[in-house]
Amino acid sequence: MKWFSAESSRTFRKVRNASAQVIIQFSETMTGIEAVQAYYREPRNQEIFT
Repeated sequence: MKWFSAESSRTFRKVRNASAQVIIQFSETMTGIEAVQAYYREPRNQEIFT
């Protein structure tokens, strides 16, 4: 049981970190959509998320 608890905590932390990175990128993109378009970063952002 102890192994499962430790392993699930580590895995859940990795998932939370990955999810946070996606949320941060989305939030920054939505906040600065005009800047993204102005500096032609759209292709780079699409490359990251596809």
